[in-house]
Amino acid sequence: MKIFAKILVTAMLAAIFIAACGASQPAGTKSYTEAETTAALEKGACGTCHIIPGIPNAAGVIAPDLSNINMMAQDHIKSGSYTGKAKSADEYIRESILDPNIFVAPECPNAPCAANVMPATLKDLLSADETSAIVSYLNGLPNHAYGSSAAAAA
Repeated sequence: MKIFAKILVTAMLAAIFIAACGASQPAGTKSYTEAETTAALEKGACGTCHIIPGIPNAAGVIAPDLSNINMMAQDHIKSGSYTGKAKSADEYIRESILDPNIFVAPECPNAPCAANVMPATLKDLLSADETSAIVSYLNGLPNHAYGSSAAAAA
């Protein structure tokens, strides 16, 4: 009985340690609150150029509308013209945040697009969790957008 009690206590301590370290969740399964996601998008200034449903003041018009980025990502990966490394929409969105220059169109409306049109410093500006919050949100659109927010309801 004493051995069982020791094993039980050890197992419980191990479970608490693993949970505290965050190792109990596989990568990419952490969920982020609306506040965390909005803060990350605002920190990256994504709404300055992009339309992002459910995010206040994200009504930019000089960059792609991100409403269907998950579907556009899947289509681009399958098209054969995609030259990046992503195999899923989640990886594609993350890649576009961390290395935006590979996604900037070669031709803008008036001339060739300049390098670093999208802030190439986002990988230095955003933490891994902030990037993951943005990826999780955009990959969940339109089905899992924050429908309870005032902006999404409007």
